[in-house]
Amino acid sequence: MDFVSRYIIGMPSQISHILHGLSCLKALPVERQESLSDGAFMLGCQGPDIFYHNQRTRPSGLVYGTRLHRSGWGKFCAELARQGLRLGWTQEHPGYRFLAGWSLHAFLDRELHPFVVWNAGWSEPSDPATHSLARAHAFFERLLDVLFYQTLTHENLFHCPWMAELAEVESFPEDFWVAMAQSLWRTYPGPYGLDEIPQRVRNAITDTVGFLRHTDPRDETAARDAALSDRADAGLHKRLPRIAFFHPVILPPADYLNRQHTPWRHPVTGKERTESAEDLWQSATLQGQESIRCLANLWQAPAEEREKLLNTWESVLGNGSLNLPGEDGSPHGPQFCHPLDFAHLMELQRRYFLKD
Repeated sequence: MDFVSRYIIGMPSQISHILHGLSCLKALPVERQESLSDGAFMLGCQGPDIFYHNQRTRPSGLVYGTRLHRSGWGKFCAELARQGLRLGWTQEHPGYRFLAGWSLHAFLDRELHPFVVWNAGWSEPSDPATHSLARAHAFFERLLDVLFYQTLTHENLFHCPWMAELAEVESFPEDFWVAMAQSLWRTYPGPYGLDEIPQRVRNAITDTVGFLRHTDPRDETAARDAALSDRADAGLHKRLPRIAFFHPVILPPADYLNRQHTPWRHPVTGKERTESAEDLWQSATLQGQESIRCLANLWQAPAEEREKLLNTWESVLGNGSLNLPGEDGSPHGPQFCHPLDFAHLMELQRRYFLKD
């Protein structure tokens, strides 16, 4: 069995969240930007997606991926900050840098997910007509990674070194695992005992770093293996395309970012929208910049002012869904979409990697 065959749920992409995090840091003085933008920050930018990646190592923290995406985001982040302050973290502590990146994740999710779902659709196991959309969401996110990276850095994503720079389990001291466990346990009581959680978080980070390095866009080896495996099981019922977990190299000309502001619909409400992906990115960046300033102020504030600032920061972060929130912030299932031809787009990648 090849590496990515072990993954059942769609694996979120990673580059756009790091790009977004670095864009948000521009709200801080230059010296703070430079000290924060390291491997712990970039890993933190993956947010609760780290738990979605935890599908190999047991015991798993997978359940926290769903819970953090559904509700309680701001509460959890504020609690993690509270624990960090209690433990005496400075702004140079890897836990603080992880938290800084982590706290920015939701802004991009909430802004971009409606656009992604509209363009990617979803697969219904009971509806064969939708089976070609299996993992389309994951693939479209990677398509956006390629275009955002090119637009914002003026460089080729397939030279990006970030996956090799991600912090690993060994990068974090023991008090980081304590803080993460306490924060998860207090925000989402029930799934596991407090003493069980640290290992589940370690395993989530181990699997995240492993998966992201395995699918590093600089190395075509795993993508070629995925393309071969896809070809081997071509025609099988409800097959899940492995190539969806790799960044596309071949993209036919199309307005993937909606720079022409073509109308599209919110997948839940059906309300007409015209924003481009870059408009949504900019909105998420402005929100993230407000948040990162709040976090910096919190760490510099006198102890007696911190609880008030924590409450303010939680409000800025919000506790609603990160996926497709309704007006009240609660999660809703999608109803509307207009997906691209993902069967064709993925086949183009297979042909490239297999030199067809």
